[in-house]
Amino acid sequence: MTDAIKWDYGSMEKVLGGIKSVISCRFVVEDEDIKELHIVSDGTRTPKQLSRDIQSILIATYGLNIDYKKISIAELPVQGLAKKENRLKIERVTFEDKGKRASLSVSLSDKSREYVSTKTGVNTIRNIERMLVRAVLDNVEEALGIEDCFILEDVKNISHYPDGIILVVLNYICDDKEKRLCGSSLIEGDYKKAVVKATLDALNRIITK
Repeated sequence: MTDAIKWDYGSMEKVLGGIKSVISCRFVVEDEDIKELHIVSDGTRTPKQLSRDIQSILIATYGLNIDYKKISIAELPVQGLAKKENRLKIERVTFEDKGKRASLSVSLSDKSREYVSTKTGVNTIRNIERMLVRAVLDNVEEALGIEDCFILEDVKNISHYPDGIILVVLNYICDDKEKRLCGSSLIEGDYKKAVVKATLDALNRIITK
């Protein structure tokens, strides 16, 4: 008889807790069989959006395909948690192919000003992804007046969806504590902009007041 796979549910709960609008989560497991996944949400995203992101992250990060019927989402709205007017918006994402090297620029803005970060490096898909994320992080850190608080952990392209989904996982370091942040975006014909959107999606909790 084959032994059941033993998943690290504590690790999974920490990762899922970094998804935008998730307040807390808990797996209900019997004999290594997932019976339910309980999610408490702040209500800023629809249950369908959350369920999609949860399934995508579990598949991409752990290879675990959970039935959406096992995901239970309860909403607990928190006043003032997300103020849209304070969020950084994408102004431009530009890219220049220079053969073996590439240059790109990401411009974000809030109500007061525009933030621009330019990166140049080796022209590979993985490095372009990293430069895009780093450009976003540099802009966000400048906007918040902080330094070296965000680290890119991974960028994944989940291609089994019709349009494809970009998943970005970051580490947020503050007061000697580390927290994982996860964000996603549909590609919708613009891969580079989707990487920028997914990065901002992961950061929304941090950059809103």
